[in-house]
Amino acid sequence: MKIHIGPGSNWYSYCNKNNIIDWKTIDIDPKRGNFTVNFNKNFNKLPFKSDSIDAMYASHIFEHISVYVTPILFKECYRVLKKGGYLRIITPNPLISMKEYLNNNTDFPLFKRRKQRNPQFTLFECLR
Repeated sequence: MKIHIGPGSNWYSYCNKNNIIDWKTIDIDPKRGNFTVNFNKNFNKLPFKSDSIDAMYASHIFEHISVYVTPILFKECYRVLKKGGYLRIITPNPLISMKEYLNNNTDFPLFKRRKQRNPQFTLFECLR
């Protein structure tokens, strides 16, 4: 079994278009995941048996998970992955974001998106 963590809203249309059927999904939104997992401060376990997953993929999701939950999630990924399985994680490049923050670039797309979600955010909070 292969797992996509946090597939996002376009995942299923992409899968249908490209005939991808062998990936299961984990998401906090039950509409986007075969398995619903809430990565809040009470997270403690993935809903899979130990040594049962061939591969896991997470693109631009770990930066949204609490720093208190991330170590637990990594341990869980290790627990459920088969020996020789892999976990691929993609995250934003923090160096680019830091440079844009230091240049006070309020038009940087990442900062603009975060500011749209919460207009009260300072530029630092948008960086964080």
